[in-house]
Amino acid sequence: KDAPLTSAIVTFILVAFGYPVLNFIPTAGLAGVMFVVFYHTFKWFSLPVILASFLPSRVRRRFPFLSQKIKRWDAAIIVVVTVLTVVFDLAVAVMVGVFLSCVVYTWESRKRLHANTGTLGDTKYYELSG
Repeated sequence: KDAPLTSAIVTFILVAFGYPVLNFIPTAGLAGVMFVVFYHTFKWFSLPVILASFLPSRVRRRFPFLSQKIKRWDAAIIVVVTVLTVVFDLAVAVMVGVFLSCVVYTWESRKRLHANTGTLGDTKYYELSG
Protein backbone atom coordinates (compact mmCIF):
# COMPACT_ATOMS: atom_id res chain seq x y z
CA LYS A 1 0.00 0.00 0.00
CA ASP A 2 2.86 2.36 0.73
CA ALA A 3 4.97 1.55 -2.36
CA PRO A 4 2.79 3.34 -4.95
CA LEU A 5 2.50 6.43 -2.77
CA THR A 6 6.25 6.49 -2.12
CA SER A 7 6.98 5.98 -5.80
CA ALA A 8 4.65 8.83 -6.75
CA ILE A 9 6.19 11.20 -4.20
CA VAL A 10 9.75 10.39 -5.25
CA THR A 11 8.85 10.77 -8.93
CA PHE A 12 7.22 14.14 -8.24
CA ILE A 13 10.25 15.36 -6.29
CA LEU A 14 12.65 14.22 -9.02
CA VAL A 15 10.64 15.83 -11.80
CA ALA A 16 9.86 19.03 -9.91
CA PHE A 17 13.22 19.70 -8.27
CA GLY A 18 15.78 17.22 -9.61
CA TYR A 19 15.45 17.85 -13.33
CA PRO A 20 18.98 19.31 -13.64
CA VAL A 21 20.39 16.00 -12.40
CA LEU A 22 18.02 13.97 -14.61
CA ASN A 23 19.47 15.67 -17.70
CA PHE A 24 22.73 13.76 -17.14
CA ILE A 25 21.06 10.33 -17.46
CA PRO A 26 21.48 9.02 -21.01
CA THR A 27 18.32 8.35 -22.98
CA ALA A 28 19.57 4.86 -23.82
CA GLY A 29 19.76 4.09 -20.09
CA LEU A 30 16.17 5.23 -19.60
CA ALA A 31 15.09 3.11 -22.57
CA GLY A 32 16.87 0.14 -21.01
CA VAL A 33 15.04 0.66 -17.73
CA MET A 34 11.73 0.86 -19.60
CA PHE A 35 12.53 -2.40 -21.44
CA VAL A 36 13.34 -4.22 -18.20
CA VAL A 37 10.12 -2.95 -16.59
CA PHE A 38 8.16 -4.14 -19.64
CA TYR A 39 9.91 -7.53 -19.57
CA HIS A 40 9.07 -8.13 -15.91
CA THR A 41 5.50 -6.84 -15.97
CA PHE A 42 4.30 -8.63 -19.12
CA LYS A 43 2.44 -11.87 -18.50
CA TRP A 44 4.38 -14.14 -20.86
CA PHE A 45 2.15 -17.15 -20.16
CA SER A 46 -0.67 -15.35 -21.99
CA LEU A 47 0.98 -15.71 -25.40
CA PRO A 48 0.40 -19.49 -25.70
CA VAL A 49 -3.13 -19.01 -24.34
CA ILE A 50 -3.92 -16.48 -27.07
CA LEU A 51 -2.27 -18.68 -29.71
CA ALA A 52 -4.29 -21.70 -28.52
CA SER A 53 -7.49 -19.75 -28.96
CA PHE A 54 -6.98 -19.51 -32.70
CA LEU A 55 -5.96 -23.16 -33.20
CA PRO A 56 -8.34 -26.07 -33.78
CA SER A 57 -8.79 -28.54 -30.93
CA ARG A 58 -6.93 -31.40 -32.66
CA VAL A 59 -3.78 -29.24 -32.82
CA ARG A 60 -4.17 -28.17 -29.19
CA ARG A 61 -4.43 -31.83 -28.09
CA ARG A 62 -1.05 -32.62 -29.66
CA PHE A 63 0.75 -29.88 -27.73
CA PRO A 64 0.21 -29.96 -23.96
CA PHE A 65 1.42 -26.38 -23.45
CA LEU A 66 -1.56 -25.24 -25.55
CA SER A 67 -4.13 -26.84 -23.27
CA GLN A 68 -5.39 -23.54 -21.86
CA LYS A 69 -7.44 -21.26 -24.07
CA ILE A 70 -9.81 -18.32 -23.93
CA LYS A 71 -12.70 -17.45 -26.22
CA ARG A 72 -11.65 -16.61 -29.75
CA TRP A 73 -13.40 -13.26 -29.61
CA ASP A 74 -11.52 -12.30 -26.45
CA ALA A 75 -8.21 -13.26 -28.05
CA ALA A 76 -9.09 -11.32 -31.19
CA ILE A 77 -9.94 -8.23 -29.14
CA ILE A 78 -6.62 -8.51 -27.29
CA VAL A 79 -4.72 -8.71 -30.59
CA VAL A 80 -6.69 -5.82 -32.14
CA VAL A 81 -6.13 -3.56 -29.12
CA THR A 82 -2.43 -4.40 -29.05
CA VAL A 83 -1.98 -3.63 -32.75
CA LEU A 84 -4.02 -0.41 -32.52
CA THR A 85 -1.94 0.73 -29.53
CA VAL A 86 1.24 0.36 -31.56
CA VAL A 87 -0.16 1.84 -34.78
CA PHE A 88 -2.30 4.68 -33.42
CA ASP A 89 -2.80 5.59 -29.81
CA LEU A 90 -3.75 3.95 -26.54
CA ALA A 91 -6.97 5.97 -26.31
CA VAL A 92 -8.10 4.87 -29.79
CA ALA A 93 -7.21 1.26 -28.99
CA VAL A 94 -9.17 1.31 -25.74
CA MET A 95 -12.24 2.83 -27.40
CA VAL A 96 -12.19 0.22 -30.17
CA GLY A 97 -11.63 -2.54 -27.62
CA VAL A 98 -14.57 -1.41 -25.50
CA PHE A 99 -16.77 -1.13 -28.58
CA LEU A 100 -15.80 -4.62 -29.79
CA SER A 101 -16.36 -6.06 -26.31
CA CYS A 102 -19.84 -4.51 -26.21
CA VAL A 103 -20.68 -5.94 -29.63
CA VAL A 104 -19.46 -9.41 -28.63
CA TYR A 105 -21.36 -9.29 -25.33
CA THR A 106 -24.54 -8.25 -27.16
CA TRP A 107 -24.07 -11.02 -29.72
CA GLU A 108 -23.47 -13.65 -27.01
CA SER A 109 -26.43 -12.42 -24.93
CA ARG A 110 -28.70 -12.71 -27.94
CA LYS A 111 -28.03 -16.45 -28.07
CA ARG A 112 -29.20 -16.93 -24.48
CA LEU A 113 -32.41 -14.90 -24.70
CA HIS A 114 -35.51 -16.56 -26.13
CA ALA A 115 -38.84 -14.88 -26.75
CA ASN A 116 -42.08 -16.81 -27.25
CA THR A 117 -45.36 -15.19 -28.21
CA GLY A 118 -48.85 -16.40 -27.78
CA THR A 119 -52.41 -15.22 -27.73
CA LEU A 120 -55.09 -15.70 -25.12
CA GLY A 121 -58.36 -14.47 -26.47
CA ASP A 122 -57.82 -10.95 -27.76
CA THR A 123 -54.61 -10.49 -25.75
CA LYS A 124 -51.15 -11.15 -27.16
CA TYR A 125 -48.50 -12.04 -24.62
CA TYR A 126 -44.71 -12.42 -24.72
CA GLU A 127 -42.74 -14.92 -22.67
CA LEU A 128 -39.02 -14.26 -22.25
CA SER A 129 -36.56 -16.84 -20.98
CA GLY A 130 -32.81 -16.79 -20.63
